[in-house]
Amino acid sequence: MKVQQLVCLAVAILSLHIFAADAAAITEERCKLVENLAAILSNVEDAASTTAALPKLESLREKFLQNKTATEKMPAPSASVIEQHKKKLMQSRPMDMVEEDAVRLQNDEKFSALHPVLKELRREIWQLPFGERAGSKPTHTTVTDQRVKITEDETAILKSVKDDASALGALARIKALIKKCEQINKTAEGLGDPPPDINYVMKARVRYAFELLKPEIDRVFPEAIRDTKMSDPMTSLLAAIGELDEAMRLIPFKKN
Repeated sequence: MKVQQLVCLAVAILSLHIFAADAAAITEERCKLVENLAAILSNVEDAASTTAALPKLESLREKFLQNKTATEKMPAPSASVIEQHKKKLMQSRPMDMVEEDAVRLQNDEKFSALHPVLKELRREIWQLPFGERAGSKPTHTTVTDQRVKITEDETAILKSVKDDASALGALARIKALIKKCEQINKTAEGLGDPPPDINYVMKARVRYAFELLKPEIDRVFPEAIRDTKMSDPMTSLLAAIGELDEAMRLIPFKKN
């Protein structure tokens, strides 16, 4: 019996070292991928650099997906190891650099060729190693995905607004988003408060989506910025936007 216990203990200790090493390797690789992404984005300034960056970004996207797949296949390490690697990733200076350049590029139509892959990469870098994993039940992460999608849809709707007629068309679509958001909120309420690390990522992802929305709000509603009278269709649309922002628990027209 003692021999069996010693064998089991040795296996357990060995397993912990293997899992910790795997966790370290995965986190180190993810940090390196973020550094590479920051370097690529910082060099994009014109049409030539956009063309050169596209295949690099697509290759990087595949590497991020491979990293995530490796994470999902391995047993999660101990809580202390998880916290150590999350801290290392989230405090990385390249993460801030990616944020700044991604917003710069996605707010400029001359870099539109990069926008689809940037959107996917931006989503990937905020997937914490060993955080919530996909499954059949809703999680804080899946709710965040839905909230971000609503903000992205809102941005797309506002891009179509050019005059009073298109504002009326957008109004119905914004009201549909309000109903969808209210349904998502009911799901979120059932989940309770997220863990601090997941909450940090949720706020970052929603804030990023809102950064892309804000220029469209400023463009469509210049009268609101100048505090001058708007047409009735624009007034109704702005009211609906405010209602949606309230449902999303965002402070209208400000960074959250």
